[in-house]
Amino acid sequence: MDITKRAGGWIPREALVEVNRQTKNLKMIRPTAEQLNGKVTQAKLVREANDKMVLRWEVKGTRSNSNQTTPVFKFRAIMKKPSGEVSVIAKPLGYSNDFRADGTCTFK
Repeated sequence: MDITKRAGGWIPREALVEVNRQTKNLKMIRPTAEQLNGKVTQAKLVREANDKMVLRWEVKGTRSNSNQTTPVFKFRAIMKKPSGEVSVIAKPLGYSNDFRADGTCTFK
């Protein structure tokens, strides 16, 4: 995923995700857990159709460069297969706001 439009620094500019379609598990290859400043958990392929994929994961124990912390960030990525468009939403647990980003992705 190449994130070109971002609202907030909690969403990385680039991501490389490996999806196992049989087990519905996903692995964050880049950014690594250390680069996300937390531990990636509950990473799953939630839905797959002919036209899109929906991925969800959590990052626990996050800390920003300015020392802000939150116990859990819940992420959701919606990827449109034909166009390669991707939308990412990150929601910190216990807060009413969220962070959003858009970009493109390549399926391999």
